[in-house]
Amino acid sequence: EKDVGTIRMRRGEELVGRVLDQKGEAVPEAEVFAGSTLTMGPVDLGQRVERADAEGRFQGTGFAPGKVTVAARRGKGHPWVLAEPQPIIGEVVVTLPATFHTDVAVTQADGKPVEKPRFRLLAGKQGQGAAEMYLLGFSKPIDLDDRLETRPEGVWRISQLLPGQYTLIVDVDGQASGAVSFQVVDADLAVAVKLEAPTVFTVRVLDLEDRPIKNALVSAEVQGQSLIDMPMRCGRTDADGRLVIDRLRGETLRVSAEHPRWGAAHGQAKLNEELVLRMAPPGSLRGLVLENG
Repeated sequence: EKDVGTIRMRRGEELVGRVLDQKGEAVPEAEVFAGSTLTMGPVDLGQRVERADAEGRFQGTGFAPGKVTVAARRGKGHPWVLAEPQPIIGEVVVTLPATFHTDVAVTQADGKPVEKPRFRLLAGKQGQGAAEMYLLGFSKPIDLDDRLETRPEGVWRISQLLPGQYTLIVDVDGQASGAVSFQVVDADLAVAVKLEAPTVFTVRVLDLEDRPIKNALVSAEVQGQSLIDMPMRCGRTDADGRLVIDRLRGETLRVSAEHPRWGAAHGQAKLNEELVLRMAPPGSLRGLVLENG
């Protein structure tokens, strides 16, 4: 054993700060990370401190003298904001972007309010890839768990929205899907979505001997003006090879059916007419694998 001496640790500095928005209002329950600002490199080792209180205030202990680097966010699903290093002596302030709310009025085709709509809020403007990127799996809808609340007379409020472009897709049973794009700038706003009566298309997938093909994946795209300029998955055929498409609105649809065994078939569906897609029987491929002849 060897005695290397005594290491004495200095008493850490206490961190006191507030999380505010750009309007100077407190951000309650904000998440906070903080770490002593290091001079040896552009990386500061942060630790989670307690959440801000109702007045946006937070505190922590055990920091080195000098400056401290603090990051904060409103909560899960919100972006982190990194503040410039500030002296540990004094109140440290982290300023988050101001947020706003949007009131959404949803009505049916007959003008009556909708009681239980389903919302998907996407970042981006309709017609500029917002919905397409979501359907392709490249972007996720904004989490509405802590943002959505019911208002009187069929109005829904989406709160805590940062400035930017948004597309809201609304679904409800028995109605065609509706959507609206809006831009949050520097104030609250209100938008309206009127759902239309659905147009119903019936598709049947059969083999060449008129036997139904079950579990064929059916995709369809509205011909002409549409919310999404790409095929949308509509479901799978039942035991009779049939699928009813009632979430799209238009006069005609481009329809494709795919099956891992039977391949693919394509056609055009029209209102009040049943589209029959026929798939050729599957073939087989036989071969022989040789090694050194």
